[in-house]
Amino acid sequence: MASAVSLIDTGPLLAALDRAEPHHQWAASLLARIAPPLLTYEAGLSEAAFLLRLAERFPDAQLLTLDSDFRIYRAAGQRPLQLLTPSG
Repeated sequence: MASAVSLIDTGPLLAALDRAEPHHQWAASLLARIAPPLLTYEAGLSEAAFLLRLAERFPDAQLLTLDSDFRIYRAAGQRPLQLLTPSG
């Protein structure tokens, strides 16, 4: 991965743990190649809002997600997020 920081949505984490999940192989192989994530949470924010806030703080970060809604979300300045999804 080109990015030093990887933001991870809940979907890929669950997919990596569940062998029956359709995206299990994709998620498990990617998670095995990245540094362990720093798990933290900011009270009062939804998961999506929290990830958007982190994407603003780390503009070069890629977000691993299964959620297609992140394709329409924008960081500060209307910058699209750098997404890493099974569909590319």
